[in-house]
Amino acid sequence: MSLMEGRQSVGPTPAERRNHRRIGSVKNSSSRTASIISRRESSLRATRQSDSHNTSSRLTSPIPSRPEYLTFDSDGDLVLLLIYPPEEQLHSKAEEQNDTSRDSGSDDSMSTMGEEAAMSTACLSSQPKEVQMRVSSHTLMIASPVFKAMLQRNAFKEGVDLATQGGTFVSLPEDDPTMLRILLDIIHHRTRQVPLEVDLKTLTGLSILIDKYQMLEALELYVDMWVEGLQRSLPNSFTTDFLSWLNVAWVLKLPVEFEYLTRIAVRESRGEIGGENRQEPEDLPIPDSILVKIEETREKAISDVLAIFNRYVEKYKGPKVLCGSKVFPRPDEKKMACDSLMLGSLLRSGQVNGLSPNPEVPFSGKRFIDILASLRALKPMAVCDDLLSTFKWDPAPPPPSHGVKASIIAKTQALEDRIIGLDLEDFI
Repeated sequence: MSLMEGRQSVGPTPAERRNHRRIGSVKNSSSRTASIISRRESSLRATRQSDSHNTSSRLTSPIPSRPEYLTFDSDGDLVLLLIYPPEEQLHSKAEEQNDTSRDSGSDDSMSTMGEEAAMSTACLSSQPKEVQMRVSSHTLMIASPVFKAMLQRNAFKEGVDLATQGGTFVSLPEDDPTMLRILLDIIHHRTRQVPLEVDLKTLTGLSILIDKYQMLEALELYVDMWVEGLQRSLPNSFTTDFLSWLNVAWVLKLPVEFEYLTRIAVRESRGEIGGENRQEPEDLPIPDSILVKIEETREKAISDVLAIFNRYVEKYKGPKVLCGSKVFPRPDEKKMACDSLMLGSLLRSGQVNGLSPNPEVPFSGKRFIDILASLRALKPMAVCDDLLSTFKWDPAPPPPSHGVKASIIAKTQALEDRIIGLDLEDFI
């Protein structure tokens, strides 16, 4: 019997039995692992199916919004309470989702998740969201006389609480948290958080708070930088962003821009400012006295244009014979005919161009530049014009219409040159 046959009859050695048990243990472990994974997958599929049935009810249920905490001074003794408008939350959340979707690809599962997230955002954004800002009352009072009056000892409840309890809360539900955050970053010297450039919408929002809390002096360096960055977008006509710019010029005390913008308003507004603009004046801290003065100046300018037209009409209506051509001495009846043609052509072209009959104060819907263009478009004619055109003149022929057209052009130019904007100092 060979050695191998002997070993087989004896049975497996201890080493072989250990290996056999080890292999069996591994097989049993693998089987248990597979079973666990299978149960987990089944549970996950069941959960997903349950979620798909309950998606609409879950997304439409109210989601409580959590307050946001911003610290401008870790030792601050004052907490400002503000509210993010729902639409602002929606805008912010939509930007986050857009960034996520760009990074995650475009497969069906991601698309479904994006739709669910959008529904969740819509539900969340329907609720105002509170933000709490911890600040230094001392810093705030230095930057703003309005806050100083509110928080000084024994003035208002906030001041009393601050003095007796060492801290207090102030609710500012009407203020824009995004705009106030920029101002608080500046006065708390968090300069790396402050934007170096802003758009007109942001500058308008900032100017509203600057005016409300009288913080211009504390922010002037940044204001100058922001305005300089927006100079190229300053309107050269009465556009829809005119009121925003006028508000910025007024609040930030920009005399050159204020004069420039109010001149545009005098020349191009159609009456009470605001009707033709998307933003109404009452939304902005522009004093009524400024808007009233713009309207008064506009009405005076249009009246001056109409006065020029009326003077020429009355001149040729009078009994005095005006046709005094020295080149062609003619009888009075011929001169009267020339004057009659001048009067008729003035009235007729005035009627065609909207000057006759005169529009009435306050000239609603009328622009100064349009009325001025109508005056320039007048076509006075004289009988003498045909006679004068038959000769060659050296150096030049007499002016047509006895010089009336040239006189009108000169007067309109002089009137236009006199139209200037308002002086900022008159309203401070």
